[in-house]
Amino acid sequence: MIRTETLHNVRDMGGWKTTDGGTLKYDRLFRGGQLNRDKTISQGDVDLLKNFLGIKADVDLRWLSELNNGTPDDPSDDILYTPLGEGVQYMDFPVNLYDLANSDPAVWKQNLEFIMDNVIEGKACYIHCAAGADRTGTTCFLLESVLGVSEEDVCKDYELTSFSVYGRRIRTQANAYALMLGYMYNNVEGDNLKAKAENFLTGTFGIPMEKIEAFRDAMIVK
Repeated sequence: MIRTETLHNVRDMGGWKTTDGGTLKYDRLFRGGQLNRDKTISQGDVDLLKNFLGIKADVDLRWLSELNNGTPDDPSDDILYTPLGEGVQYMDFPVNLYDLANSDPAVWKQNLEFIMDNVIEGKACYIHCAAGADRTGTTCFLLESVLGVSEEDVCKDYELTSFSVYGRRIRTQANAYALMLGYMYNNVEGDNLKAKAENFLTGTFGIPMEKIEAFRDAMIVK
């Protein structure tokens, strides 16, 4: 966990080992809770994320209903922006992670390719939903799995949220993460989790293999 003033569940995804002997690089992908809604992010946390951690992209997985602070007819107060300010690109990807069989592959493709492209270009991403637990956890599950992190460690990363203010997260609970894990093993071909994730991203979402390989090169140190 990264110590912050006003944010919760913030952590670097770097440091996890891959099954072929690599290590995920630090300072590339960060995950955590929302940056704005019920309270204002402190200037100290803006400086931490933007200037110290070097965040260049704010990847917001919250649903549109969570981003509408006003009325449907008055979008002026909608929080479709990043509080990190100039120089940080904001992208909202309200993906449906609770019904994988009927999720929109185009939205998933856009979301994951945006993250991969930023990492390939050397730009750090902050991935979040509201708590940085379930929607964020399933997105990070796909990214870590295709990078070759073991199932045990991918699950540990998900369960680390249990040490935050957002409470216990268990991989076997009937939640989005468990659905993703079950879907991957029951519906996607592959001899291991890395192969299954690769087939899922290329076959279901249409992400080119060349981009996945470039993402691996940018994220993994041997």
